[in-house]
Amino acid sequence: MLTRTRFLLIALLFIAGVVGSFAFVLNAIQRESFESEAENRAHLVTQFGKASRAYTKETLRPAVEGHTDEMVFEAMSSTFVTRGIFEAFNKELPEYQYRQATRNPLNLDNKADAYEEGIIAEFEAQPEQEELTGFRSIDGEEYFYTARPIVAEAGCLKCHGSVESVRQTQGAIVEQYGTGHGFDWEVGEVVAAQMISVPTADLYAQYSSMQRAVLCVFAGLTLVLVGVSYLFFTLATRHAEGEKKARAIAERANESKSQFLANMSHEIRTPMTAILGFADTLREHGNREKAPQERLDAIETIRHNGQHLLTLINDILDLSKIEAGKMEMELIRFSPITLIAEVQSLMQMRALDKDLSFEIEFDGAIPEYIESDPTRVRQILTNVIGNAIKFTESGGVKVVLRVVESDSGAQMIEFDVVDTGIGMSEEQIGRLFQAFSQADTSTTRKFGGTGLGLNISGQLVTMLGGTIAVESAEGQGSVFRTIIPTRSPRGMRMIEDPASMLSVRSRWNVEEASEVIRLDARVLLVEDGKDNQNLISYVLNKAGATVSIVENGELSLDAALDAQSAGKPFDVILMDMQMPVMDGYDATRTLRARGYTRCIIALTAHAMAEDRRKCIKAGCDEFVSKPIDRVGLVRLIAQYTDGRDERASAA
Repeated sequence: MLTRTRFLLIALLFIAGVVGSFAFVLNAIQRESFESEAENRAHLVTQFGKASRAYTKETLRPAVEGHTDEMVFEAMSSTFVTRGIFEAFNKELPEYQYRQATRNPLNLDNKADAYEEGIIAEFEAQPEQEELTGFRSIDGEEYFYTARPIVAEAGCLKCHGSVESVRQTQGAIVEQYGTGHGFDWEVGEVVAAQMISVPTADLYAQYSSMQRAVLCVFAGLTLVLVGVSYLFFTLATRHAEGEKKARAIAERANESKSQFLANMSHEIRTPMTAILGFADTLREHGNREKAPQERLDAIETIRHNGQHLLTLINDILDLSKIEAGKMEMELIRFSPITLIAEVQSLMQMRALDKDLSFEIEFDGAIPEYIESDPTRVRQILTNVIGNAIKFTESGGVKVVLRVVESDSGAQMIEFDVVDTGIGMSEEQIGRLFQAFSQADTSTTRKFGGTGLGLNISGQLVTMLGGTIAVESAEGQGSVFRTIIPTRSPRGMRMIEDPASMLSVRSRWNVEEASEVIRLDARVLLVEDGKDNQNLISYVLNKAGATVSIVENGELSLDAALDAQSAGKPFDVILMDMQMPVMDGYDATRTLRARGYTRCIIALTAHAMAEDRRKCIKAGCDEFVSKPIDRVGLVRLIAQYTDGRDERASAA
């Protein structure tokens, strides 16, 4: 995480880098400008020197050429004339330096030093070179120089030819300078370099001052920019920290809500197991024809309201999981015809209770299998169909299945639930899929319900990658159209006559519901609730099982391991997961750690998917949520025992 300290460090490094880079670039630019200015100064003086030499050669020398007085040779020499002019020039600008550095001069004051010898040698090596520039130090001060080559011409030999020839024409020169130097020049030879050196101290001062000013301004702007950035960073950090804290608070609140709902679910489901279980026992026990009608009605009222309360608990848990982002979709291959047959067997009795017709219709061929989450598809259809039955007073409900294509060409399966109920207005449709919402308050008073079912269904359809829509008019019924992707692989067989297969599936469901499963098994029931001990043991004993009961996980360890050591192991352990002393999770893990390999089925009032995963991870083979489905529990135990095939048809 980027803290303020790190930000300041990065900002300082950024300032140093930017200012350093800018200073480097600025120095390069100013150095170039500085050199250009110095060169302009030197060129100005050089051009002045060139003009002086040209005047001497072209004007002055021809004017005195015919004179024989030896003293006039200085007026004929462009070098002497130019030097004289510069000496006068130096009186006005003493800081300017003029040198005619000569390799072999008459006047030794003009003798080239080692640096100047190098310049003359460079001119010799590159005859096409007309000018050289650079910086050099003179008496500890830096100067910028410009140098031009001086090449010996025929006229130069009058003073610098052989000693004998010069003695004959310019004897005074020999007498003045002697014969040891300044002679034997050759025409075309680079004999000297005319060098003009201009001072740079004032230029340095000028550009350095300018550079400091620009750097100061730039550094100031950079600091302002960094300061503003730091301000924004601080505000953004505080905002992010505030959002993080708010998110953490919201997550904790959401987690607390989820935990609260899970605990409430457990506390309600546990007694609901006994309530619904014993209500079923009362309904089945004895002769129903001789029982008082008031008693039968009371039993049905208990069952109906218990199921309603259970549905409400499930809806609230589902909504909580969806809002917390913990609802997970599975991708399982299943038969849509088998699923609709299961839904039909479940919903048909509700329709018959209201004297409504209930039909399943197929519009064309249906794929043999699709890939989706069958549990959630079943939940969606049950909610939508149940809603249609609830709001239909006469007529009936019809479910139509067909295969359609999405805009992208993907195969989809469509479930249309058509009813002849009260219908809805456009305004009512607009708020239909909102949580805790129904068409209006009078609807709630008349038909009951929380309005959660359709909201959950809408969100589940979206999570499955599908859509749900409604067509309705007041007093004319409604059509709920649910479309989900089939994800069927290419070449999947299509069932051309799904209606006939539906009748077979429905008959299987009826036969399965009517058969009685006999258990020849020893079952260890680990349950701390007395009511549930009595109910579950009653159900299993009635199915033929031998049931032993212990009330916590610690006792289950002794019972299971002792029975195994005695050669009479339990075929199945029904393990409640929340118990005093030792819970079912620790008990199951301990049994598995001690080598116990027989079937352990988790019994828990926690019904969320993560609860199932937690039980399986602890070592359980299966998971059953409370309230228990008596037939389903017996059938599950039969799958793990030798008695699963000992079945007899109900009389």
